[in-house]
Amino acid sequence: MRFFIRLLLLLLVIGIGKCQAQNSTYRITRYSADSNHLPQNTVKSIIKDKYGYMWLATENGLVRFDGKNFKVFSSFTNMLNTKSDRMHAFGGSIAKDSILIRNEVQDYFLIRNRNVVKDTIAHPALAVPKRKHLKGNVKFTSSLHFSNTTEFFTLCSNGNSYVIGDDSVRVFNKNRALKQAFAHTIVDSTQFFSISGKLYEMKTSNNYNEIRHDTLIHKTFDVPDAKGYCFYKNELANQFFLTVGKNVYAVTHKNGTLQTKLLYNDFNRNDNIIALYFDAKNNKLYMGSENKGLIVAEKQDFKKMASPIRHKYGTDGVYYGLTNYGGNKIISATNDVFENGKHVENINFDGTPDRYAIVFDDNGNLWRKGYSILYKYYKDSNYKKFDHWHIESRITTIIKAVDGKIWIGTNRPRNGKEIGYLYVINPNEKDAAPEMYMKLKHGLMSLRSTSNNELWVGSRTKMHKLNITQQKLTEVAGFNNAYIRNMYSSNPNELWVATYKKGLFLHKDGVTTNFPADKNGYILTANCIIEDAKQHFWVTTNQGLFCVSKQDLLDYALGKRQNIYYHLYDKGAGFATNEFNGGCEPCGVYLSEERIFFPSMEGIIHFEPEETILSFPKNDIFIDEVKVDTATFSSTNLVLNRDFERILFYVSSPYYGNKNNLTIETKLTGPVTQDWTVLNNNFISFSTLPPGKYELIARKLSGFNSNYSYKSITFSITPAFWQTTWFVILVIIGGILIVVGVFKIRLRYIRRKNELLEQQVAVRTTQLSTTISALRKTKDDLSQQNENHIKLIKNITHDIKSPLKFMEITGRYVYNNLSKDDSVLKEDVESIYTSSSQLYHFVDNFLEYTKMADSDMEIAPYPLHKVIEEKIQFFSTIAKSRNTIVTNKVSKDISITTNKHLLAIVLHNLLDNAIKHTKGGSITFNATQTAKTTIITIADTGTGMSAEKLAYCNNLIKGITDGTVENGGMGLLIIVELLVIMGVSMKIDATEGKGTTVTLTL
Repeated sequence: MRFFIRLLLLLLVIGIGKCQAQNSTYRITRYSADSNHLPQNTVKSIIKDKYGYMWLATENGLVRFDGKNFKVFSSFTNMLNTKSDRMHAFGGSIAKDSILIRNEVQDYFLIRNRNVVKDTIAHPALAVPKRKHLKGNVKFTSSLHFSNTTEFFTLCSNGNSYVIGDDSVRVFNKNRALKQAFAHTIVDSTQFFSISGKLYEMKTSNNYNEIRHDTLIHKTFDVPDAKGYCFYKNELANQFFLTVGKNVYAVTHKNGTLQTKLLYNDFNRNDNIIALYFDAKNNKLYMGSENKGLIVAEKQDFKKMASPIRHKYGTDGVYYGLTNYGGNKIISATNDVFENGKHVENINFDGTPDRYAIVFDDNGNLWRKGYSILYKYYKDSNYKKFDHWHIESRITTIIKAVDGKIWIGTNRPRNGKEIGYLYVINPNEKDAAPEMYMKLKHGLMSLRSTSNNELWVGSRTKMHKLNITQQKLTEVAGFNNAYIRNMYSSNPNELWVATYKKGLFLHKDGVTTNFPADKNGYILTANCIIEDAKQHFWVTTNQGLFCVSKQDLLDYALGKRQNIYYHLYDKGAGFATNEFNGGCEPCGVYLSEERIFFPSMEGIIHFEPEETILSFPKNDIFIDEVKVDTATFSSTNLVLNRDFERILFYVSSPYYGNKNNLTIETKLTGPVTQDWTVLNNNFISFSTLPPGKYELIARKLSGFNSNYSYKSITFSITPAFWQTTWFVILVIIGGILIVVGVFKIRLRYIRRKNELLEQQVAVRTTQLSTTISALRKTKDDLSQQNENHIKLIKNITHDIKSPLKFMEITGRYVYNNLSKDDSVLKEDVESIYTSSSQLYHFVDNFLEYTKMADSDMEIAPYPLHKVIEEKIQFFSTIAKSRNTIVTNKVSKDISITTNKHLLAIVLHNLLDNAIKHTKGGSITFNATQTAKTTIITIADTGTGMSAEKLAYCNNLIKGITDGTVENGGMGLLIIVELLVIMGVSMKIDATEGKGTTVTLTL
């Protein structure tokens, strides 16, 4: 029995030891000359200045580190007139921004305002005693120092300086006056140290002596006894360290004793560490090596749990659904049980449940799913007994509602779309089975219950709210094309949503807010939201874990702020992978409001939010220097010549957390402006800026509250003389004078030209008056001649008209009185009669035309068919004698307003011409009418025209009178004249031997 008790205790001790080791894991980062970070691999001293920059003393100069960039100060770069770059330990004052350091040839350098300058003030060694008290030179100890019986060395603390050597200890005050001396035997390779003004001596194991005058007080450190005790000091930072085996402890003086606190548990003496500095704010231990550069140990607040068992769900270590299993236990949907960060059990559930959902009801029974099968495992059978039901389609989610009911959502592809079914079951009812509650038009991906009568339903593209009592589903605006992955609500009025395409949403008081993404867009693939006790949201994504202030998000939704600070953790914080998993229920566990668990692609990540360091980028922004081509300037009162090629502004802000959490943006204002641009390097550059005054502004989000901190620098670029104001004024004045002079010369020239022009105008006016008088007389003569011609034409026409009328009457009489036997003669008489009649009517029409030229007649609409019919009747005898048929196909409904008399003359001449050239054929009249035009066609089947004559006729119609054609005739000339008067156009189409078509457009 005792054996088993001892074995149990041994296992418990081993288990506790492993747990401590697991909870003290660190991330190690190394910087060296081999990685091009340092100028040399010996780091002898480390300190942080008041601005937050780390300074390293090396054998090849000083190095400033801002968490991302290393800047070297040496004789090869920017520390001029120094004989050696081999630096020693730091001194001076951090608070007063005056850190001192010396090199091996006693040159002193001052680190002030983030820069290094050579100090010309004499610096006697701190607390060096007067020579008369010593037999040899005094050596000042470094961070790691062991005694030597052949040398003197000095330790300083709280105004006391202890000079140790020559088998004695001497104490000097701050004025270098000897206070006391006493004998003390020095052993080689012993470490002495001083804290709070007291002197101590390391002994073997974990023992040490406090030296009080000639009295030794033996004491013991409260640390485990182990090999490898060593003491480190960092006097300027007032930090002291004790290394024991692989552990590093911080040593402080409290209540008269030296107390220790474990800082690091994986110290490697093979790294030859000679300097230490602890950054408490960021929980990082900086270690300077004698030959391996700078080593940084960062405590990892995030731990990974993974099952050591390879099970049926696939590759070991990939987790999805997690839930509380009581006490300090959680259980995953892979059947793994964890307790206190350790895998303790793998439960063998019967059936084939998958790893995506694991939900307990109010009775402690467990609900699982396997594609389209719903499982219920009973608590009272230790989850061996179970029931199962087949659902119509694939189950996507299971939740327990506020009232204890179990809701099941499904997703079923159909015809290229997805439909969903919602099932409900009351686990308190005996023999309860899932009932189909309703069918949805969109596949179900996520559910959330916020009250007894309200259920939120998320799909791949939409969000709906379900009124359970009324069975009414309402779409929630603002979630278009948002793949709903997880929903969280601390009260019924707020619904927080993680989506797979659009990041985080808040639906509150009927308003939906989609929050902006981080600078990398990582949070757009949000998987899960858990709120901790400090009202911080922890959001998992496919590319890391975010912490964001809930109040910041609420303020953004209310329009009180324009930006959100997202604090990112990646696998450097302790994850094995940045890819967390979602699409499961539950997607994370907040166990007893102490520890959060999230599933990932490589194990379960867990951490304590209260203990997790949120290292915000709160340090100020600095514009350290400005480089113009090859020259370097300070960042104040900067005036530049215009002929530079490139100007660089070096911007930094010390930050030692995840580099993605520090985002510096810059903006340029002035003659040339540049909007806010993310600073990807540690500088921003410009080229060929025009002259003027500029302001370069840098800003960054400094943490929760999402407020910006700003830094600006003003500079100016001097213009060339032709770009100055006075030059512009002179140019304007000169331009005005030139314009005035040119104006006066031009005015004088114009006046002279006007005088000459007036003379010419006078001469021309006289000539014009004479010409006008002659023209007026000519006009009067022509008018008189025209009137005389018109009168003559009227008289001649009138005189011809009477004989023609007589011939018509006589011919008609003779024709009517001839006997039928004289048929031949009768036909000749008929021709004479008809011809004389036609000639009479032509002369009559011509007379009408002359009358029309003298008077304006009001024209009323008349039928076109009737006018054409009259002309056909007039020429019927002649047409009959030529065996020619004339047809009128013009509609009786067409009326026109064109001058009837003039149109009749035109038609008369056209028909006459057609009959002359048509024998034994046909002549056809056609007409079409639109709202604006009337088109008349006269087509015959006669002899047609030659191409030459057709061209002549059409040219004549167009007013072109070049060329002549035999037998052109006067009729066409009359027609052309009449067409112009009537405003009618005419076109002739003819082919020799195949007839002619004349088209009139009225």
